[in-house]
Amino acid sequence: LGARAVKLHSINVQKQSAMLALSARPWLCYSQGGKCVNTPLSYDFLEFASGFASEQCPEGIVAVSGATLRVLALGAVGDSFNQQTIPLSFTPRKLITLPPIGAPTGPIDVDMDAQQQADFDPYDLQQHAVCVIEADHNAYDEQTKKEIREALKGIDLGGDEDMEVDVKKEEEEADLPESEFGTFKAGEGKWGSCIRIMAWGKAPNSDKAELQLKCKIDMDVDEAALSACVVQFDEAPIPLLVVGTTFGMTLRPRTVPRASLKVYKYDENFHLTLLHSTPIEDHPMSLCGYMGRLIAGIGPKLRVYSFGQRRLLRKGEYKNLPEGINWLKVFQDRIFAADLRESIHVFKYNKAESSLHVLADDTCPRWVTTACVLDRQTVMAADKFDGVFLARVPNDAKHDEVGDSSGLRVKGDTAYLTGKCHKLEHLAQFHVGEIITGMHKTVLSNGGSEVVVYGTVMGGVGAFFPFTSREDVDFFQHLEMYMRAEKPPLCGREHVMFRSYYWPVQNVIDGDLCEQYSTLPYEKQRQIAQDLDRSPAEILKKLEELRNRIL
Repeated sequence: LGARAVKLHSINVQKQSAMLALSARPWLCYSQGGKCVNTPLSYDFLEFASGFASEQCPEGIVAVSGATLRVLALGAVGDSFNQQTIPLSFTPRKLITLPPIGAPTGPIDVDMDAQQQADFDPYDLQQHAVCVIEADHNAYDEQTKKEIREALKGIDLGGDEDMEVDVKKEEEEADLPESEFGTFKAGEGKWGSCIRIMAWGKAPNSDKAELQLKCKIDMDVDEAALSACVVQFDEAPIPLLVVGTTFGMTLRPRTVPRASLKVYKYDENFHLTLLHSTPIEDHPMSLCGYMGRLIAGIGPKLRVYSFGQRRLLRKGEYKNLPEGINWLKVFQDRIFAADLRESIHVFKYNKAESSLHVLADDTCPRWVTTACVLDRQTVMAADKFDGVFLARVPNDAKHDEVGDSSGLRVKGDTAYLTGKCHKLEHLAQFHVGEIITGMHKTVLSNGGSEVVVYGTVMGGVGAFFPFTSREDVDFFQHLEMYMRAEKPPLCGREHVMFRSYYWPVQNVIDGDLCEQYSTLPYEKQRQIAQDLDRSPAEILKKLEELRNRIL
């Protein structure tokens, strides 16, 4: 539960006895659906606690935290995550974290010295800010919508002179909520967009920490912000925010009259100031910092920029991409990029020669939506056909990392164009059933294992957990095999066919199916347990241990 000694206190939750465990953070142990659930509470460190009941708070907790006495009430018992809903003006396109001034801007890489690596904590987000890039096609910007509303209020529709109009009701109906009634349709090539910065702060009259708006910048008319990243340039003393924008872009056919890369600086309060704007010829779909420079996916080109006083300076370019880079991530000295329809590419950059070449690519065409780098060799990605795959750079590729040592390789990268570069090895395949829009490797609780958390277009949140022992793999494989027979899908289709919708399922066990073991009749549970040489209680305990390692 934490590094401190554990203190146990009895309380009541949902009219049942429960236990509150206090350590480095408070934990709640209660019964739900016939299961014993251990859940960390999203609250400050508590020294002592006891159950508390009154007319205003029938199931409360009185606790001591530091020099204060607090009365608490538990809310949303049973939810796995503590969430805060923040209304946005447009559809969010990109979400990144802004480090405070003087902190590292990304994962530990080869450019960090020993002191920076020791001080860097990627999970401490209390001092960071959240930057959200918002944009909507066929929409007006905030100022234009305000002007349209003011103009509509001044229109006199006429009518019977004896008709009395309720002015108060008319004013209330003038600003109808867009979430319920929609908004004005602007037409093709019209965009509404903004940049929103939020940071952690104390809520008014409360000790609860929540995200609060620090800065909001509305983009120009018909300008859309599509990508963003934080870069620590070699030529700049502080980290800078780079935003890729387009002007009047149409979708079908895709035309980009103008586009630019805007560079912002921010202060301790996360207020943005525009430094300069660099014009480009195509839409910037992805941005990423690398070795003190900016890497940008601009249409079908991958380009490297350095920081200049009046604009960004082009240092290198790669033109042989099939469609366009829509996702970029750097891990140490390798650049992982996802093409719109040609899966994952791994690049190497020679800073001395300012040249890029493809180290490895994929043999299967995939329409990648998002991806996550697990280590220097491995990447996990999702496509728009609800699939997830795990790919690894082959070991033979390390002999080609030095690039063109002989001087015979031409600038066109003939190894990639002729299909003779190294090919990624597929380690796992799985059909989720929903389009995955976000993916991140993280730890969800103190002392927990690393998992890959993903979010879907329908609002679902899931996780991929790696097994560390062959015994667990064999156990859950056999449990999944029995559950496929005992819990067939409602529509009669075989479970293995669903999980192999486009690609055969490989090295992935369906945890959702294994979780349904507790819903089987006891006789079925006992029969499956006998075949596995275990008792039903041991199987349920195994499933609970797996959940506790994730949450």
